[in-house]
Amino acid sequence: MSYGPKAAERLAQKVVLITGASAGIGEATAKEIADAAAGDVKLILTARRKDKLDSLSDSLIKQYPDIKVLTTELDVSKTDTIQPFLNGLPEEFADIDVLINNAGKALGRDDIGTILQDDIEGMFQTNVLGLIALTQAVLPIFKKKNSGDIVNLGSIAGRDSYPGGGIYCPTKAAVKSFSQVLRKELINT
Repeated sequence: MSYGPKAAERLAQKVVLITGASAGIGEATAKEIADAAAGDVKLILTARRKDKLDSLSDSLIKQYPDIKVLTTELDVSKTDTIQPFLNGLPEEFADIDVLINNAGKALGRDDIGTILQDDIEGMFQTNVLGLIALTQAVLPIFKKKNSGDIVNLGSIAGRDSYPGGGIYCPTKAAVKSFSQVLRKELINT
């Protein structure tokens, strides 16, 4: 699919960081951005499963020989690893232009009162705290150059809860609220 010259122009040589890029929406987003940019883009693909990222990278490079792809294992739930990850980026990838917070977890469908504590902590750590930590770490890059885009992947579950979603739904509601506050705080920057 061609997005036309305007899309390619807007993405030309941009550095795009995508979390949770090993499968699903993250993988599809990486492919769509590569396609929209006609390969003239730098992708930082992160996830917990580096082997899947490497496979995606190989596929993208085969289709777009000039594309630059960096694959890195990153578990956003381990928030203490986020700043070292950013500090360790190679120079050509360090000046991030677009952050796509896609990494997420949906564990179990247990009713409230029977939800495992590990599931509660795992979902909040990844879906909320990891997203916030990465956003806060990347924001100084954007503010320094007065430019940048952040896409936080949410879910209808953040607005319309369902039985068995006693933890997942609140995590996505938190993402929605955080995104709204972020937009309001940055609107004039």
